[in-house]
Amino acid sequence: MTVKALKTRLVLVLSLCLATASASATGGLTCTIDDANVDFTLFAATNREHGTIVNVTGSTLRLKSKALMTVAPGFAKELQIAQDNIMQQWFLERELRLAVAVDNEHGELLLAVIGQAKGSNYSGRYILTVSNAGNSRTVKGRIKGCGTDG
Repeated sequence: MTVKALKTRLVLVLSLCLATASASATGGLTCTIDDANVDFTLFAATNREHGTIVNVTGSTLRLKSKALMTVAPGFAKELQIAQDNIMQQWFLERELRLAVAVDNEHGELLLAVIGQAKGSNYSGRYILTVSNAGNSRTVKGRIKGCGTDG
């Protein structure tokens, strides 16, 4: 076997190893709230090593409380939550913290999720504040469930 062939095989083997390591370094995070105030669903890819969200897909938030919709009627529709809306987040050891912010022509919305782990699932609470034109309303509740796939 020539040196060139050996180098080519070595590059292919190293590439395969790196691709496998990269795939195993990511996981998933799902989080759901569904009560009288809000319907929130988050689907995110995470970095298992650092406990950070690296990608958000198919995530939505919809206000259900009339008191909240009175403050900011424009938020009555389902909002698409993207990576840019994740203001702060981490899950480390037994703790999950997540802050989702939406700031647009309809007003400002801030959802904070606070969870504690039981295995790969988290239970806990949320605080949601909606503001618009000097008016503000805050509600609190329990998260339906959050979990990681690894």
